[in-house]
Amino acid sequence: MFIGFVVGGVVGFVIGRKGGQVRLEKKQEFNELNERRAEERQKHMDQILAIFNPGEEITNDKVEHLLHVSNTSAESYLDELEKRSKLVQIGKTGQSVIYKKV
Repeated sequence: MFIGFVVGGVVGFVIGRKGGQVRLEKKQEFNELNERRAEERQKHMDQILAIFNPGEEITNDKVEHLLHVSNTSAESYLDELEKRSKLVQIGKTGQSVIYKKV
């Protein structure tokens, strides 16, 4: 009976360590994926800024077509650039919204 407890404890310890290693590897993969996404996001925002000169206008639709991204992604990029004071939004909502480079 005692031997069963010892064997069970050793097996549990080995499985626990292996599971911890798998979780660590998954966390590293997750971090790498997030880094790639952040780099891609920054690349797209840099492309938006390179598309037009200060004072020129750009729309969400134009960003969608030029970068081949979804409406949601284009809106997200433009919102982030506005928060970073790179763009100013003119208009409140919908099709009438345009952005100007600062």
